Parts: sequence; structure tokens; C-alpha cells
Amino acid sequence: MELRLLIRHIDGLEQFELCPINDVPEGFVTENRRYEIEAFLDGQPLAEQLVLTLNDIPADRIQRGKRRFFLLEVGFYAGDLRVAVLDQHRVVSFVDLVVDADKAKLTRDEYAALVADVARLTSALYRLGAVTLPAAGSVSGDRTLLSTLDLVRTNFDGFERAVSRIANGPTRQLRSETVVVPLQSARRVDSRSLSAALRRGWARTASPSESLAAPRLVEALGGQWIERIGDSHKEERLDTEVAPEIRTVG
Repeated sequence: MELRLLIRHIDGLEQFELCPINDVPEGFVTENRRYEIEAFLDGQPLAEQLVLTLNDIPADRIQRGKRRFFLLEVGFYAGDLRVAVLDQHRVVSFVDLVVDADKAKLTRDEYAALVADVARLTSALYRLGAVTLPAAGSVSGDRTLLSTLDLVRTNFDGFERAVSRIANGPTRQLRSETVVVPLQSARRVDSRSLSAALRRGWARTASPSESLAAPRLVEALGGQWIERIGDSHKEERLDTEVAPEIRTVG
């Protein structure tokens, strides 16, 4: 009896012969993929009493119209795979197939290195479970966003208490206002306040006594005298009103 096996991806069109001549190209069969195997015995589809096994495990049979396929689902397995046809317990024919490793899959060492990098960035993984993993460490390093957020999270209770204490306590405010006073009573006279007084019309012709009292000022003002001037008064006081955005904390 002549056995003929054809294999293809379950969602593909290209197929290759497994038996009697194995012309499956290297790398076609890889782990974590799904394939269909079509079997013929003496040119006819495999009879119902015949079973196709994959490493001694019977394969699922799929019927599409008059065609019969056997499902090959390769999980995370790489290595030799024996495809055999059994008539009850008698082996009619078999062929060895090589399943290549999926290059996109992480190896155990690569996965351990990945977890070690994550564990080095944040200690939150250790708080979520009782698992401990070896991780490389150093006495100094660049600050990362994850470590900063983890630091804020672990110290948030103290931060909240501090903000609440600030919000509930009085705040010191320094207020400044301008008061119009006679020139002799002003605490500070500068060019800005003099210019403002001249613009507002608070100047008049200086008297002889004023010219004798402040000759340089009268000369600088062109013989004029300023009766009143704006003086800045600063007041410091405690205010119990707190900004709304601070009240919302806590």
C-alpha cells in the first residue's frame, strides 16, 4: 500500500509532500502554528478505520465535503515529530518531521532577564505577590519614571497629611496698596511716584519757603512743588481662607 501525505498551513494555500518523499522546506513547520495534513492510501482518502497519529497521539479528523484532513496543532514544542498511520494497532507507514523553534519566542534565560529588568525598575512586583526573583542592582543609577511614581505611592500618606495640615492652617499674606499722602509724610519718594503725581496734576508753583526747604527738588521739577504723592503701604496678615484646589486634597 502506498501512503501519500500532504501538509499545509491551515490558512494557507501552499502545500508540501510529507510521504513518500519528504520535500517540506526547512523552517516551514514551526512551533505554535496550526497545520492540515491530507492523507491518501493507494490514491484514495484515508479510510475511517485508519488513524493518523502525531507522536502516538491520534490527530483530529476534519471533513470538508469529500476531502478529509487531519489537524496538526503545534504548541510550544520544537523537535522531532513522528507522523504515522495505524490500522488498529499496526503501523501502516510513518515519516519523521522536524518542528523548528519559533525565533520570536522568549527563551527561559531571556524571560528571566526581562523580569529582572522590570524588578530593578520598581519594587511594586514584590508587593503584589510572594515571589522573589534575582535582579541586578547598583549603588547608583538614573532615576526612572516608574521608580519616581513608586516612591510617591509609598509615601503618599505622609504627603497627604502634610498637605492637609497646610490647608487647615492659616496662610501669611502680604498686601500692598497705594495711599495718597502729603509729600512731607511720604515714606519713599522715587521717580515713578513723582511722574505719576505730575501726570495727575498734583503740582503747583513752589513757594519761597519750599524752595529754601528743598532747593534741589524744586529745581529738578522746574520751579514746581508737589503737594501730594502716592505712597505704597505694605501690610502683612494671616488669612484663614485657603485656595479651593488645596481643600480638595484628602
